[in-house]
Amino acid sequence: MFQNYNLSYKKILPLAAIVFIIGTVFLTSFFLQRQNQELRSRAQVYPTCPSDQCYASNCPTGMSPVGGTCTNASDICCATTGSTCLPPNQCVASSQCPPSRIAGGTCTNQVCCAPQVCSPGSYTCESNGDIRVCNSDGSGYDFVRSCRLPEYCVAGNPNCLTLPSPTPTSVPNCPADQCYVSPSCPSGTTLRAGGICSNQSALCCEPIGPACQSPDQCVLPADCPTTRRTGGNCIGGGNVCCSPQVCTPNSYKCESNGDIRKCKSDGSGYDLITHCSPPNYCVDGNPSCIALNPSPTPATKYACQSNGSCVVSINGNFDNLSQCRANCDIPPTYTCYQCSNNQCQTFTSTTNCTTNCNACQQPPTYTCYKCNGSACETYTSTTACATSCNSCQPPPSYTCYYCSNNACESNISNSPCTTDCSSCQIQPPTYTCYDCNGNACVSFDSTSSCTTSCNSCPPAPVYSCSRCNGNVCETYTSTTSCSTDCNACQSVNLAALYVKLRFEGVKLQRPNKQVKVELENITTPGVYQFTHLITFTSDTNGIYRNSNNQITGITPANYNIYLSGPSHLRKKIAGITLTTGTNDIDLSTQVLLAGDIVDDNKVDLADYNQMVIDLSQNNVTSLSDLDFDGDVDIYDFNLMMGDFGKTGD
Repeated sequence: MFQNYNLSYKKILPLAAIVFIIGTVFLTSFFLQRQNQELRSRAQVYPTCPSDQCYASNCPTGMSPVGGTCTNASDICCATTGSTCLPPNQCVASSQCPPSRIAGGTCTNQVCCAPQVCSPGSYTCESNGDIRVCNSDGSGYDFVRSCRLPEYCVAGNPNCLTLPSPTPTSVPNCPADQCYVSPSCPSGTTLRAGGICSNQSALCCEPIGPACQSPDQCVLPADCPTTRRTGGNCIGGGNVCCSPQVCTPNSYKCESNGDIRKCKSDGSGYDLITHCSPPNYCVDGNPSCIALNPSPTPATKYACQSNGSCVVSINGNFDNLSQCRANCDIPPTYTCYQCSNNQCQTFTSTTNCTTNCNACQQPPTYTCYKCNGSACETYTSTTACATSCNSCQPPPSYTCYYCSNNACESNISNSPCTTDCSSCQIQPPTYTCYDCNGNACVSFDSTSSCTTSCNSCPPAPVYSCSRCNGNVCETYTSTTSCSTDCNACQSVNLAALYVKLRFEGVKLQRPNKQVKVELENITTPGVYQFTHLITFTSDTNGIYRNSNNQITGITPANYNIYLSGPSHLRKKIAGITLTTGTNDIDLSTQVLLAGDIVDDNKVDLADYNQMVIDLSQNNVTSLSDLDFDGDVDIYDFNLMMGDFGKTGD
């Protein structure tokens, strides 16, 4: 039995050894794989820094640690001290950050990239009605257009929207205690835009309060949380003034100073959650601070260079700078001399010199002469000269003659002449002379001297003539006798026109107004002889007349006269006879009806809507001021409603 046990032991022992070896290999492989994964993970977070930025201890003066990786994991990666990215998550590869968002901080082999503040191509609506679009890199917004009342804008829409027009039939009744039978609302109240009373002649008034800042803030109470109601007034019943939602409810935002803020449940603003202090930082969307992974801090080593200076090196032999400098000896240098092509030259050596320039022999130089054509030239030579300029002979010169424009001219030549002036023909002289051609002085060329001049030329006669220009006789001058006169001119006497008129609702003196005057000849219907804007002036009773702007140049005939004011329906006065001279017509017994604010010759919903807008804003410069008193109020509103549905002539 004991022998069997020994046999089993001998069999099991090798098997256990094999299992142990396999397990050891497996575990070693497992830990190496984990270590490689960790190194790869670190390499993704911290890119490798250049070798001259790796130090074995604290960073030297002027440099600070950054998140890089050195080959020796115990070393530290340093970079020149400068502004660092804030927060750290702004440190990205340059290919991932548009140039306009590079913030100018310091990263290792990366750039500081400012966060994207908006989605490229998205549209936003400002509180002042401006529409802006997010630029292509998301760094900010560019202006697109402005929306002004009655237009407004909404976030996400690139176009202006128009406020819906109020409809008279859908205007709600106001409470009975807000109806007043009076020409104006009581003190402390204002006309309620869009409200009506059971008694149509009564005014619907409401307490005076602040208005909404913009039309898009006027919404139903169900669509606006109580915390976002601003307490202003809306046009139309049932709405409340609601401030815009500035953020997505319950979202998180990271401020540049490290504050984490959470958007309120109604989107009206942010609440402070916490503050992240370095080395911790925050990012948008994250409710908690993030810890910055610490970088290793290896020791600094120093090494000697060949010139005796000390540099930081992870493979250095010295632990500090003073130790390195004490052991780095700068070898002495010597200035030596040597001969090169009979020239004495200097060079630097670390050993003492054994040569000098005493043996340098300067070769002699000679000034020599030579002929270049017929010119004598000098040159320098290291040998004695064998030539001189005695044999240089100047070239011969010849004076030659030739003809140019029948004149004999000369020139100098190096060769004998082959031409002369024997063939030159002498050109006779020419003279500029003058003579009379009728009454005009003319010039001509002659080969003989002149015997005439223009002194005897008589001036051309001038005649004063007359002719007809339409029905007007006019005079003109001519150099020929006249063939026309004014005997055939027909005189036509024209008519001038003054008009008195009255505007509806105006009984006192008011400012000057422009009136459109049209004259239609009864014999040619549809054809207007005169269409013009004329300035009319008011008297103390509100009667207007074109006192300083007489309408002239009218052919006497029978006319239909059409008149229309700034916001008034067109009025036809039929069968008016205009005679020669001044015609003063009193039409003040007929009034021009008010309410055509949009100038389409009818009083309808378009005029009503414009009146409501101008009334709510008291737009005193608008055409809604129908009684010309410098104020848009209930009187103007009543004038328009009295003529609602009417059309001009």
